[in-house]
Amino acid sequence: MTGYQRVDEANRHVFPDWIELQNEISEEITDLMIAMDEGTDFNLTHKLDGLNEKISRYNEAVPSVHLKKPHLTPGQLAKQAYLWV
Repeated sequence: MTGYQRVDEANRHVFPDWIELQNEISEEITDLMIAMDEGTDFNLTHKLDGLNEKISRYNEAVPSVHLKKPHLTPGQLAKQAYLWV
């Protein structure tokens, strides 16, 4: 096992870092969209900055240019979210 892989102890699957990041980003976007629908008060710019940092790491780690995804923006969030969830 290399530093680029993690083991899912329950199922003994080995996942590359970019797959883990993809899952984390997807979960965070889903949570963000739910919070927005519920009218939860939070700093959207701060949340997007954190997500976009993860997206940058994801884009650096993916094995193909075709898997890269754009950063999220407040005005296009609903349209961009479908790429992740």
